[in-house]
Amino acid sequence: SQETAWCYGERLTLNNKVTAEAPEMNFDPTGFENVMSVTAKVYLENHAAYDEEDIICAYIDNELRGIAPCDHWISNQALAFLSVFYSESDASKTMDFKIWDASRGIMVSSPMTYWPDIQGGATEVLVRDEGWGTVFEPLILQMGRVVDVPVDLVAGWNWISLPFNHPDHTASEGWTEWQ
Repeated sequence: SQETAWCYGERLTLNNKVTAEAPEMNFDPTGFENVMSVTAKVYLENHAAYDEEDIICAYIDNELRGIAPCDHWISNQALAFLSVFYSESDASKTMDFKIWDASRGIMVSSPMTYWPDIQGGATEVLVRDEGWGTVFEPLILQMGRVVDVPVDLVAGWNWISLPFNHPDHTASEGWTEWQ
């Protein structure tokens, strides 16, 4: 009828992107003689991550040595190109990674590393001149459950609360995985 002609089904689609502000990640590369390139791709569970605001951080001896966002799209995959700085004394040391998950606002520690593919088993990533990964065979970082939770403590008493989600739902079983 004429009275209801203005009311028709119209779909409204909204796309929201929610991200958290990344923590400060600064380091001075001028104190190192060498630079190594790492081409990496992040996996969340069994799926390649696609968030351009995720950041990969490389560490040698718990010292930040390189950072890069996953913002290079090649063959429909988000890659990160890290420049990792090191000294001669760092040769053959193990390199560790952390991943800033921008959509969840958390820093994921100790991802499993695979190269050249995820079927080959975990790979220990050592500092080496030739670097790691290529555009066609990137180093794969698979996010796990280990999360860094910074807690600012003050003198005196502090109340600390951490999210606890364990399938068993008992503290005795769930806390055995914590370090």
